[in-house]
Amino acid sequence: MRHSAPPLRSAGQKAAVPWRELGRVDLEAGVLTQRLEGFIESLFDRYA
Repeated sequence: MRHSAPPLRSAGQKAAVPWRELGRVDLEAGVLTQRLEGFIESLFDRYA
């Protein structure tokens, strides 16, 4: 079952800023959003 999580997009953007400030430019908002969505989806799969 696939869950969509549009609110996580802004969470990914918020999470990306501190990483960029530390020099981790590879962790952009899109990458972090995908990782966060994958994590949340795995929780749904495991506990739903």
